[in-house]
Parts: sequence; C-alpha cells; structure tokens
Amino acid sequence: MDFSTNDLLEEVLEFDAVKNLKVSVQSSVKYGTIVGLSTIAGGIVGGPIGLSVGGILSSIIATYVAQNEFKSVPYVIWNETTPEQRRQLTKLIIDFLNSKHIKTLKDFVLSIPNDTSLQEGLIQILISFLFSELNMYVKQ
Repeated sequence: MDFSTNDLLEEVLEFDAVKNLKVSVQSSVKYGTIVGLSTIAGGIVGGPIGLSVGGILSSIIATYVAQNEFKSVPYVIWNETTPEQRRQLTKLIIDFLNSKHIKTLKDFVLSIPNDTSLQEGLIQILISFLFSELNMYVKQ
C-alpha cells in the first residue's frame, strides 16, 4: 500500500462507525459478579421481593460506577498500544484492503463511505485485534 502506518490508522480511526465503538476496561465480569451476588443476597434475605430489589439496586449502582470505564477505540489504539502493535494492526488492515483491491490511501478514503462490507470488515479487524492483543471487549 501507498501510505504510512500513522496515515492509515488516522483515516481508519476517523471513520464515524469506528469513533462510536467503545472498549470495556475489564470491568464487565467484576460488575456482573457484584450484581449476581447482590441479587442472591437479596433473595436470601428478602425472598422473591428481595431478589428483585437486590438485582435492581445493584444493577443501578454498577451502571453508575462503571459509566466512565469505557474508552473509545481511537483513544485505546493511539494511547494504549505500542508502536509494534500499531504496525501489526496496520498490516492486518492493509492485507484486508489488498483483498478488496484498494491500493492507495485515496482509494480507501473514496471507498469507505459507500462500501458497507469494507466498513464491517475494518470494524471486525479492530474488534479482533483489541480482544486478542489487549484482552479488551468492544461495545458496538
């Protein structure tokens, strides 16, 4: 391809669908466990009503506490990956774009708004990369 790692990543990460992706910062399991245990405790203490109250209250509290624990995909790629990881991600994207016969940055910029398979493919590459390399889950 005819562009640098940073040029390609800038274009990919500027795409609106990518900007709207959020990454969970390893808290989903923790808060899920807290909600589950609170629901069980509520059920033991208050029976069926306690089960409902424990589940609802713990869910509301977990939502409030966890609301700032999601980061944007562009933020994570630029700030929480190493240069080597960014090169690796760029190679994955370049291989995908080559399979779509996109050879230049100009071709990419012109193609991305109209090609849903290109958009979906890039999003899947980002989701897979973040999960496999950084153990992060993406919220679409």
